[in-house]
Amino acid sequence: MVPEEDEDDLAAMGFGTTAPAPPEHTAADAIEEESAAAPAPPLPEPAAPAEPPAAATAPPPPPAAVPVRTPAQTPITPTPDTVVVDVEPSPGAVKFISTVGEAGSTLATLGASEVSDGMLELSRQSTKNMKDSFGTFKTHLLDLAVTATSDAPNGQKSWKLAASQAEWRKLADLPLAALYAVIALACLCAFAVIYYPKQYGPLLLDKAKTKFIEWHLDEKAAVAKTAIVDCSAQAYDVAAKSQLAAKGAETISSAYTTVVNQPAVVAVSAKTGEAAEQLRSKLAEKLLEMREGGEMAEAAPVGNGAV
Repeated sequence: MVPEEDEDDLAAMGFGTTAPAPPEHTAADAIEEESAAAPAPPLPEPAAPAEPPAAATAPPPPPAAVPVRTPAQTPITPTPDTVVVDVEPSPGAVKFISTVGEAGSTLATLGASEVSDGMLELSRQSTKNMKDSFGTFKTHLLDLAVTATSDAPNGQKSWKLAASQAEWRKLADLPLAALYAVIALACLCAFAVIYYPKQYGPLLLDKAKTKFIEWHLDEKAAVAKTAIVDCSAQAYDVAAKSQLAAKGAETISSAYTTVVNQPAVVAVSAKTGEAAEQLRSKLAEKLLEMREGGEMAEAAPVGNGAV
């Protein structure tokens, strides 16, 4: 506290002894005080970390587009997803056709004598192979027969021992020998068909011509032909002038006239002619349609491709 004397002195000096007035309370200060007095809102709890989304199943890839081949494109290699329609020949087919063509050209250079000699040699080789195969089969079969008829050791059964010793490859030589025999016979027949006519055909032809001229067969054949023609003409004249032929002709004529004049026959004949005319008209229409359809198909563009 300030003493009274001091207060007087201060008053004399112009200083008041009263306390200064408090500052004016504004609306903004009131808002600040309310906000300070209000309890602080609770802090929000931290959110739990979100689980990573499950990996979505990748959609299946779209089916591969099927290429469409035009005539200007290269040949398409077939795959399981493509169906090739009307394309150029594959390299394998081209190679096969060219190889067969070359083989045919080579075979065309062979003469008749060369073919006959080759067939004879093939027949000989097939005969030799047949004998070898049959000999192998016979020897092995004999061994098996000896084993099957002998006493087996250690109390075994003979037929089981023979079966265990059997070699099916040698037993198969029997049908193989039969096949070789058929091939040998076929080649021998081909040789005979080519060789003997070529060798003896000209000789036989010359001999036949000689005998034909020597025996005057041409003159005898002409005489026989004339006699046959004369006899045939006489027989026909006699038969045509006989009463039996005249009566038969008259009977046939009367029967024909009677049948033709029957109303039923006339009606059937008319219906048959009408049906034939309708059939002819329909057939003509169908043929015209087919021709027009063929012309339209030829005019339409045709392209090769794959579906």
